[in-house]
Amino acid sequence: MPRRPRFAPPGLALHVCQRGNFGQRVFFTDADRRRFLSLLARHSEEQRVRVIAWCLMSNHQHLIVIPDEEESVSRMMERLAGEYSKYL
Repeated sequence: MPRRPRFAPPGLALHVCQRGNFGQRVFFTDADRRRFLSLLARHSEEQRVRVIAWCLMSNHQHLIVIPDEEESVSRMMERLAGEYSKYL
């Protein structure tokens, strides 16, 4: 069952948290973290989402973002998670 769409009004800061499946690790090395941040930079720019802050934990990440459009955050997270999971 798909998740409900994110409430992400344009121009307002939003806290986004994404966890590993069943609490599993999503970052194993510093190279993994660098790859994730590189993908985050690319997808946030493409989807017009400003990343204000980020925190990468071993099994999840926190982002503070400001979208320019209503669906920007959903599109960004979908593409970011999809590409990063293929990398892993």
